[in-house]
Amino acid sequence: MIDKEKFRITATDFQKMKEEQPFKNVALLPEDHAMLRKIASADQRTMTRQLSVMIRNEFNKWALEK
Repeated sequence: MIDKEKFRITATDFQKMKEEQPFKNVALLPEDHAMLRKIASADQRTMTRQLSVMIRNEFNKWALEK
């Protein structure tokens, strides 16, 4: 049996989580937005998470080349 209390989030906890993850807006061309949506959907991620994964992967490749 799952202990639901273990996973309960208080309003204070939620506020702390919001403060810890500031987001920035990024402009995308409509066709790039559509492609990102398809990739994210195929990988079962949000578009935000998918973009983050893609950026981190590319950054790691770039950093290894330096």
